[in-house]
Amino acid sequence: ASGTVGESSSLSVSISNKTDVTCYLGADGTATASSTGGTLPHSYVWSDATGQTTQTAIGLMAGTYTVQVVDFNKCTATTTVTLSEGDPIELEATIRDASCYGDANGQINITGSNATITTYEWDNGAVNLNPLTGLTAGTYTVTVTTNQGCTTTESYTIEEPDSLTAEIQLLTPVQCNGGRNAILKVNTTGGKPNFSYSWNGAAPTNKRVLNQAAAGAYTVVVTDKNGCTATANY
Repeated sequence: ASGTVGESSSLSVSISNKTDVTCYLGADGTATASSTGGTLPHSYVWSDATGQTTQTAIGLMAGTYTVQVVDFNKCTATTTVTLSEGDPIELEATIRDASCYGDANGQINITGSNATITTYEWDNGAVNLNPLTGLTAGTYTVTVTTNQGCTTTESYTIEEPDSLTAEIQLLTPVQCNGGRNAILKVNTTGGKPNFSYSWNGAAPTNKRVLNQAAAGAYTVVVTDKNGCTATANY
């Protein structure tokens, strides 16, 4: 007797469909393998972290993956697929610091992004507020969500100047009864230069030293560049 030994057609595999990852560092990519030839049934093994064994691999991050198809006779074929991902979300912001020590007039304004922002969630409980206003000194964190459902988190710091304080120093006392030769000087700490000084309600000047002062009580109001004030008495 005689016969002919046949062989199955060559086994091959290709990627019939793929879905790239929506968000940066996301894991919603998919890839589908299609195989032909060989001897049925065919099985699939993917090179992702879990080694998926379905024809379609799901939950993939960006990267290159290999799929191997194995037929009934243990013949194999492989192919690869590369998935891309969305760009990182970038935020641009302008910060307005608190004007004076303890003030609550700081502001954070998200002014631009490479994505379409649909929601803002701040760690102080504010939702969908931009700009965020009325802020004291401190660090504030916002999580934004885009129209594609992607998220990113950024932190911004509101600063404040050092507390402005003032003290009057007597440089020269009145020498004689009824005299007007005392000299007073105001010393300041903190605040933002430059400073103006209003002695006993007079118009503010840049003179921190008061000459030709008579005996009596004196008050000086110091105002800094930001409009912060401190009062000293002598």
